[in-house]
Amino acid sequence: MNRRAFLTSTAVSSVVAVSGCVGRLRGSDDNAGPAEGVRRDETNSPGDSSAYRIDFVDQAGTLGQVAQPQAVEDDYNNIVNEYSEDGWGEIDRNDLDVARSVFDENETTVGAFRPYIEDQLQDSPEGEAAARALIRGIGWGKNDEVAISGSVDAAIIVKSLSERFAGDYLDTDYFQAWITPATIPVVNGSFAHLPVTIAYEHEGDLRRDYIHDAVLSAPGVGENEEPIRRPENSVYADPGEMEMVTGHEYRKALKMAERGEIAEEGDVHPIRAVSSAVLANLWNIVDSAQNDFSFENPPPHGLVVHISQEFGRSVEDAFYDLTEQRLGYMENVGRGMQLFYETFDGRSNLAVGGRLDTPEFYIFPDSKKETAWNFEYDDISELAA
Repeated sequence: MNRRAFLTSTAVSSVVAVSGCVGRLRGSDDNAGPAEGVRRDETNSPGDSSAYRIDFVDQAGTLGQVAQPQAVEDDYNNIVNEYSEDGWGEIDRNDLDVARSVFDENETTVGAFRPYIEDQLQDSPEGEAAARALIRGIGWGKNDEVAISGSVDAAIIVKSLSERFAGDYLDTDYFQAWITPATIPVVNGSFAHLPVTIAYEHEGDLRRDYIHDAVLSAPGVGENEEPIRRPENSVYADPGEMEMVTGHEYRKALKMAERGEIAEEGDVHPIRAVSSAVLANLWNIVDSAQNDFSFENPPPHGLVVHISQEFGRSVEDAFYDLTEQRLGYMENVGRGMQLFYETFDGRSNLAVGGRLDTPEFYIFPDSKKETAWNFEYDDISELAA
C-alpha cells in the first residue's frame, strides 16, 4: 500500500472518508490475504477460536517497556525486534518523501517554505514558543504554495515539515510531531479528520499542541481564533462538545460512543473505532505516512483492534501529563504495532491491554470481537483464555 493509499485509510479505524478527510485506517483495501514474505500461522486465523499473547524479544534494545525480558527468540509466537534507533528514525524521517510528492504536484519545494517560517519567527509575539511560530509559518506557506482541500495532504505536510525544520530553527533538544485521528461534524462521528499533534520543550516544560489541519482555518475554529491550541483548550477536550474528539481523549470518546455520537460505519463497532483512534495515535508517532509498510493483499474491512479501558485511560493520563519518558512509552507501543503488522498479516486481530507502561499484546479471533467491544471480561487476558 503506498502512502496516499494509507492516508485514505487511517491506520486502524476503518471508517469512511468524508469531505476530503482521511477515512479508513491502514490495511483497509480490498482483496485480503497475507503480505509477501510475512509469516502466517494458518491455525491462528481470526476465524478460529484460538487466541494468545504475543511477546517481544528486544534484540536491538529499542522497544523499552514493550519488550519482555523472559521472552525467548525461538518461540514461534514471539516477535524479534532488530530495528536500531537509526532504523526507527528513518521510518519517521522519510515521511517527508510523501510530502515532496505533494510539492511536486504543485510545482513547489521544501525550501519554498523557509521565508514563511522565518517571517513568523521574526514577528512572533514575545514569549511565544518558537515551535508555534514555526507551525504558523508552515501553514502560511501551505496556503500559498499548495492547493489542497482536505486534511490528508495538509497533515502530512505540517507533520513532515515541522520535524524537518525544527532542527534548523528551534533551540530545543526535543521536538516530535504525529498525525492524530479525530471526529468532527462533517465526518459524522468517524475518526476521519486529521489534525497534527506536536510535543516540544519550552521554558523547561514539555508542551503539546493540536494543529488543526488547515492551520489558518479549520472546523470548530472561529475566523479569528488560534488554530494552534493546547489540547485541554480545544473543542476535542471540551466535555460539552459531543461532536468532536481525538483518540487522545479516550474517556470522552467512550462517552460519545455510548451516546451514539461515534458512527458505526459498515461493520466498524463504535468501540472498535475508539480503540483504533487511540492506537493510531501511537503508531503514527512511529510512522505517520506508513510508506515503509504495506499489505500485499490487505484485509477487506480494515484492521480489527481493541484496547482495554485500563490501557486507554493510561494513554490519556500520560498525554495530559506528558513527559519525555511517557511520550517514549507511547512511541514504544507504536513500535510494537509496527512489528506486529510486519510479522503477522492484517487478518490477525490485535488487542492491547495492561497499561501504557506495562502493555500486553494479544491476537484474538473474530469469535471474541463482540466480547471485546462490549467489555464482557474482567481482564483482557480472558480473550486468550
